[in-house]
Amino acid sequence: PLHRSMLRFHSLVWLRGGSLCFFRRARTTPPSSPIRDLVHPVGYWGFPSLHDRPGVHGASHVATRTIPAYSLPQMATVDYYSIVHSDAADPVLPTDDPQNGVPFQYDAIRWVPFGKVLSVPSFKITPETLDVIYQLSPNSLKTSSSNDTTSATTTTTTDAPHPLEYLPGVECIPVPSYTLPPFDHTNCIVFSQHNAQKRATLGDQHHHSIIPPASISPPHLSYGALLVDPAPPFDHEGAPVLRKIVKDLKAYLLQAKHDTLRRIAVFITHHHHDHVNGLPVVEAELKDAGIDVEVLAHPLSLARMQHVLGELKPRPIVGADIIHVDGAQLHVIASPGHTDGSLSIHDCGTGALVAGDHVVGFGSSVLDVSAGGDMSDYIASCQALLKLEPLELIFPAHGPPSYEPHTMLNNFIQHRMDREQKIIQVVRARPPPVSLDVVLDEVYAGLAPELRDKAMSNLLLHIRKLVKEGVIASSMIASAL
Repeated sequence: PLHRSMLRFHSLVWLRGGSLCFFRRARTTPPSSPIRDLVHPVGYWGFPSLHDRPGVHGASHVATRTIPAYSLPQMATVDYYSIVHSDAADPVLPTDDPQNGVPFQYDAIRWVPFGKVLSVPSFKITPETLDVIYQLSPNSLKTSSSNDTTSATTTTTTDAPHPLEYLPGVECIPVPSYTLPPFDHTNCIVFSQHNAQKRATLGDQHHHSIIPPASISPPHLSYGALLVDPAPPFDHEGAPVLRKIVKDLKAYLLQAKHDTLRRIAVFITHHHHDHVNGLPVVEAELKDAGIDVEVLAHPLSLARMQHVLGELKPRPIVGADIIHVDGAQLHVIASPGHTDGSLSIHDCGTGALVAGDHVVGFGSSVLDVSAGGDMSDYIASCQALLKLEPLELIFPAHGPPSYEPHTMLNNFIQHRMDREQKIIQVVRARPPPVSLDVVLDEVYAGLAPELRDKAMSNLLLHIRKLVKEGVIASSMIASAL
């Protein structure tokens, strides 16, 4: 579902002299077509008519971004335009689209000085828009003629994933990887303060560091940046994206004033190949760079990923650890269920939660029966994550982040409970013993053949849980559990 703060989306408009204009919509309930509302706010007014209005001397396209599916399992595209306007007064907009007859969706607009974009509490800056703002210079349009309709900025496209800052100091980059359909990427999460100066120029008044870096006792779990789940190996198309992420972090860390900040942690949520195969890429980029690198993972995960560690330094963690990243405080949460070594990270400053494969952006998570996956543990972990405070945003390993983490986690629990009830009905309706194949065919009716093995893993773990709880007897199942 759309997060309440996502219901006031905006388009970026540039005023000659370095101000931005935000269209604000007075809407308290989700729109009937959220994706259209998300990507076509300028279109409701009609961009051509905007270009022709008095006082507008230039209007041009500056950027295109792909936005994740905040409410639907699909991606969408949003275009950003620069407007050169001669009047600093807040423009008066028509009530209807003069071209399409669509009711105007906003109750007010106003100019905001560039240096105060992040200082207005009522504005909700989407990650995609913030990314564009970061890349636009306050002087980018000053070289344009007042009658020139071409942009002085470089139009950027969606050919490569952009690091999107969802919360201060927390970025997500969907990196192409070898993973299971319907996904084709693994979310690489970066914790660092390399955007702090950019945010300050936009009027950000928040001090995101919780602990002054100089007060941290090195070297235990204290780093200048933290990278989560590097996925693509050298031979994958996602490797250049991962290399770019690591190179940017390297450049940032080499400028650090404190030795404790010239260190990077690579946090592994669990051992699966689409979360660890990029470790050799990380090692190659940081080798002989003068930056200390540690791989943080559960001991059970480390034991299963020795083949990709190379010369990287492993540090086992089991949960309840506290990681300091450039002053921010991250709590490690043991969250078994998907595997027995699964870990999550909770940023107690921003409320961000990185949950690995415990959740996915859409669909349901597949538990790995071969790596200690356990349905009872999975549900218990969901319930434990729900108790975290603050909890503002959840990052799955695959698919879009959710600004409604409580809703997402509760939905995953409910999905498992519903599936469990269906299994009980099927098993009790047939004379024992019932084969797992029969149960699978009825509980997962219409399942694609290529997903059958994954569904069988979840089914087996459900039945083990029910037998352990005494809901059904092991003699009711034909297969060994």
